[in-house]
Amino acid sequence: MCHRTFCSVALRSAVLAGLLLGSAQQGSAEPAVVRFEPAPAATHPAIRRVGPADLEAKIKKILLKQRSPQQEAEVAETLVELGPDAIPVLLEWVIGEPLSKGAKEGDTIPVAFGQMDQVRRIARAAIDGFPGADVLKVIEANRPSEPDQEKDLSRLRLIGELGSAQGFALFFEISSKLDSRILDSQHHRMWAEAAITNILASEPEALSALNEHLDDLSEVDLSIVVGALSQVPRADAMATLLKIVSNDAPSNSRVKALGRKALEFAWVSNPDPRPYLRLIAASNDSSLRRLASYYLAQLMDLQSVETLIDQIDPETVEGRSAARSLTFMAGGWLYDSAPEWTAWWNREQQFWRDRGKDLLKNLSDNQPGVALKALKELNQHPVYRAELAEALAYSLVDLPPEAALTACKTLEQIGSARAVPGLTGTLLSGAGDLREGAWNCLRTITGQDLPADAWSWNSYVSP
Repeated sequence: MCHRTFCSVALRSAVLAGLLLGSAQQGSAEPAVVRFEPAPAATHPAIRRVGPADLEAKIKKILLKQRSPQQEAEVAETLVELGPDAIPVLLEWVIGEPLSKGAKEGDTIPVAFGQMDQVRRIARAAIDGFPGADVLKVIEANRPSEPDQEKDLSRLRLIGELGSAQGFALFFEISSKLDSRILDSQHHRMWAEAAITNILASEPEALSALNEHLDDLSEVDLSIVVGALSQVPRADAMATLLKIVSNDAPSNSRVKALGRKALEFAWVSNPDPRPYLRLIAASNDSSLRRLASYYLAQLMDLQSVETLIDQIDPETVEGRSAARSLTFMAGGWLYDSAPEWTAWWNREQQFWRDRGKDLLKNLSDNQPGVALKALKELNQHPVYRAELAEALAYSLVDLPPEAALTACKTLEQIGSARAVPGLTGTLLSGAGDLREGAWNCLRTITGQDLPADAWSWNSYVSP
């Protein structure tokens, strides 16, 4: 792995904010006290648990000297210059077990109020200056044989923050020894998912590395992976997520994870998550049916319209949910009964056969007024707005400038992710105001704040 630079520290902190051990105390001016306890001997012959005595003392002296926040990066660089023997010592501060040369159990060192947070922040930044593979080796070598729940949680956080695919094996080895109730709690599950998400987002090969571990994971770890896959901004994570969800008994949490992923990357059709969601929408579990139907409606899945109409019943929760889903697809509340919705759907299908497909072709017509007239008519049939968004996005570069900018505003209003590939192409071949309009539209639809260049967005669309 390439040598890490300090510019990555801010990004990693933003991705996993709050995951560093320790938080600033408030309201007291008394000095805090750090108590040192002896630690077990090293288990790896090639790596010392701590550096030489003079190195350890030097690191301690550097860390415990009070500095302004503006000096922290410079101090971290100084620690990196001490070489890889500094890694074990720095890890002790980050994980929460700082040592002192010659310290005996019960010995204390006064630390000024709030300084411990700065000490660990500097030590953590210094760790980023070393190759991640080296840091992982030290974590593995110095892990005691007996589990320590709190320190193991800190190790898992750090492995996630390192963002290396090589960390998966150690992450799952440590997590498998934790009490399952710990990672089942909402708080710990959130940061565990964030840790896996950061690794997946940091390295392209991380997804392949994760796939190698799936068959050996506990149910708790597998649930954490499902949560991470649903959050990571990678279109290719859909295949792994769909594999996990479809190979196991359906549950609300997993259907939600797949539904959220499908909405974020609605243009992904290989693999297509909608057939699985349709299967769940026809299952015997009413809760799962409602959930799957909700996401299919959000995806504007036209094959689900008749299923939703069949489910309408004002006397049941499921029937009312189906009516709300149809209302979303139709662009507003239209009817109360299933026969009325059926008549509406028959009219919409007739429009699509007679006019809709031809109007989509007119969107790329560069004759004055033709495209805008087609757009206006298509907008009167909201149930087809996903088809409209996809076709319109690919037509932008063919439209007159004024019509193209109007089309961009329409795409922002529709908000369908199916427009993303076409908008990305506009960044490559569009010019001036159109490129800026497409870029703003991409950021609105996806929530991603990527630069206005086609390469960055192509990597997001097809990693």
